[in-house]
Amino acid sequence: PNDPTRPQGQAKGGSIWLHMDHGSGTSGCVSLSKPGMEYLLKNLDPKRHPVVVMGDKSNLTG
Repeated sequence: PNDPTRPQGQAKGGSIWLHMDHGSGTSGCVSLSKPGMEYLLKNLDPKRHPVVVMGDKSNLTG
């Protein structure tokens, strides 16, 4: 988040953002491939208040 028009201004690491992969590391954000982001934008319903759950596969499987 280096855009001062966004929450947290220029404070890197002030929030966790979901964005497309830009080929370098993040400051705690979650980056997705373009197809992955397109899938989320087409399928997530903001009215259902989606959340991102992170962890390794063995800890996330029930």
